[in-house]
Amino acid sequence: MRFRGKSIRRKIVALLLVPLVSLTGLWVFATYITGRQADELMSAGSIVEKVSEPLEDAVRAVQDERRQTLVFLADPRASDALPVLMGQRAATDRIVSQVRENAREQDVRDSLSAADSSRLDAILSAVDGLEALRESVEKRTISRAKALDFYNGLVDPSYRFLNGLHTLQNVSMDKQMRALVGISRAREMLSRQDALIASGLIAGRFTTAELRQISGLVAQRELLYEVSLENLPAAERRRVEQFWGSPATEPLRTAEDALIEAGPTKRPGAVDADRWEEVAVPV
Repeated sequence: MRFRGKSIRRKIVALLLVPLVSLTGLWVFATYITGRQADELMSAGSIVEKVSEPLEDAVRAVQDERRQTLVFLADPRASDALPVLMGQRAATDRIVSQVRENAREQDVRDSLSAADSSRLDAILSAVDGLEALRESVEKRTISRAKALDFYNGLVDPSYRFLNGLHTLQNVSMDKQMRALVGISRAREMLSRQDALIASGLIAGRFTTAELRQISGLVAQRELLYEVSLENLPAAERRRVEQFWGSPATEPLRTAEDALIEAGPTKRPGAVDADRWEEVAVPV
């Protein structure tokens, strides 16, 4: 998707900078923004840099590892399946290590409310279970469905944490920040769907439960976009709406519909693995 490289972090930082770049001098700053408001902006910027950004990176790494894990479980005999998975695990570990390091800093903890700090600790505790999961994956003693659930259990608390952050008193800006988190959650629904479909096509079968889950993820994605876009500026809202209504996403939507309409099967024919890779990865 063309928004992939423009993560919510850039837009959040932009939101934080708007009140600053609009000031033409120190006297304007003193007139329109009190010292307390300035401290609020600086504190919010620190949280974005030390917590939100690394956590967003960690979510993307977990998403990539989740996909590769399900692909590996679908066909562990593939020559490159395990090496690719090991590389993705290493990437996840590097980013999670950075989140842990930042979370130990006292200024970070001081900037978080007690509830936010507790949610951050819960995320880091959940990540501790990754090693046991990975061992089960390599031994192939866990199903794709169970592995998917575990990874989802790592991602969901991260979005609850990001959505629960109260970094700004400005209501309009706070709504926009939450909307950006909502859009990121919508992309998470697509990421889950991609992991399910990619691995299902490699395994060569789709069950009724899997197709029901895929259909539900499509519906959740659309709902999250609809709700979140309401709180974005008109220009940003139109940009996202135009993208999802454009020819760029039509192949993805067509492939989704074809897979769901084909129903449960042990020989998927509506879309093959190469075609899904072609239409899903760019989005």
